[in-house]
Amino acid sequence: MGINIVLLIVASLFFGIGICISKLKWYWLISGYNTMNKEEKANVEIETLGNYMSKTFFFISSLNIIGFILNYFFNISLAIFIVLTVIVLLYSIYYCQRFDYNPNSSKETKIVLVIVIFIMLITCIPIMAIGYSSTKVTITDTSIKISSGVNASIPKDKIKS
Repeated sequence: MGINIVLLIVASLFFGIGICISKLKWYWLISGYNTMNKEEKANVEIETLGNYMSKTFFFISSLNIIGFILNYFFNISLAIFIVLTVIVLLYSIYYCQRFDYNPNSSKETKIVLVIVIFIMLITCIPIMAIGYSSTKVTITDTSIKISSGVNASIPKDKIKS
């Protein structure tokens, strides 16, 4: 139940940020843009970037709400929605580079970004799969065996009460 409350809070936050960017024009909420100097900000299509970012925040908010509904009513794992959210965020980071026309936004920067995204995906997805795998606990006369992503066997004489 606690995770569902967290999902709704996160969905509300993302929706609120989307509103702030699209309606209130709070572009300082966009990471990276808020740290640029005036010359660099002049080379960014901020209206288009703001429009894209607000839609991205609305989409992530929707993913969280759909995840909440499917988890709460149909007991569907949240791992799917967490992975989708990570993929959407990483794609957004890559896609947003096209709105930046600053000279330091080079091809090398984009290549490094793609490599970082790839590394994050190949590490996050297996870790989440292990974390969401079912855990089996077997109690024998001599030990307690825990099997999941990492198997462990604890002798009973090592357990203190």
